[in-house]
Amino acid sequence: MELVWIALIFAVFLLIVGGALLWRFPEEVRSLVRRTSAIKISREGIAWQIFEEAIVQKESRKPAAAQIRPLLRALSGGRLLWVDDAPANNRLEVQALREMGVEIDTAVSNTEAAAYARSCSYDLVISDIGRSSPLEDDRAGLMLPSVLRETGNEAAVIYYVGGAEQPETESGEPVFDAPSKLLAHVEKVLSGASTGNRVISRK
Repeated sequence: MELVWIALIFAVFLLIVGGALLWRFPEEVRSLVRRTSAIKISREGIAWQIFEEAIVQKESRKPAAAQIRPLLRALSGGRLLWVDDAPANNRLEVQALREMGVEIDTAVSNTEAAAYARSCSYDLVISDIGRSSPLEDDRAGLMLPSVLRETGNEAAVIYYVGGAEQPETESGEPVFDAPSKLLAHVEKVLSGASTGNRVISRK
C-alpha cells in the first residue's frame, strides 16, 4: 500500500514539474517532444539527430537528410584523432561519429597529438589551424603533419575550421568549415581504409 502512495505522489510530482516546464518554456518543450519522437531507436537515427544540430549551428546551406544519412549509414568503424584546443566546439560532430562506431581520441595540442600518434595508428587526423594556447603558435595546426610524420604516423591530416578561406592548405591538406562536407570526407577516408585503399591527403 505504501508503494502505491509513493508511486502516486511521484506521478503527481512529475505532472507538476512537467506542467511548470511547459508553462515556462512552451516552445522548448514542444521542440524536445518533436525531436524525441522523431528519433528512431537505432544508432543511425540518434547520430542523425545529433549531427543535424551541428548542421543547424554551423551551416548556412542546410543539406537535406537524404544527403547526410547515407554517409552516416556507411560508417562502420575506423579510428580518428581530433586535435583542437577548444574540443567543445566539435562535441556534436564527435558524438555523432562515436554513435556510429567510430573511435575518436581527442587532443588539445600538437604535443598531446604526437603522444597519441606514437601509441596508436589512425585512419585520419582532424585538426584546427589556429590555437589560442600560449604554448603554441597561432597556426600550430599547420605544423601538425610534420609533427606526426616524426612519430612515424602516416594518417592523412585534414582541417576543420570556423570559416575556410581556401579549400586546402599550401601543402595540399583539405580544409572544411561545414559539418556535411567534413562528414563526406570522413566517410570517404574510412571507406577507403576499410577496403585497404586509404586516402592519403587530398580530396
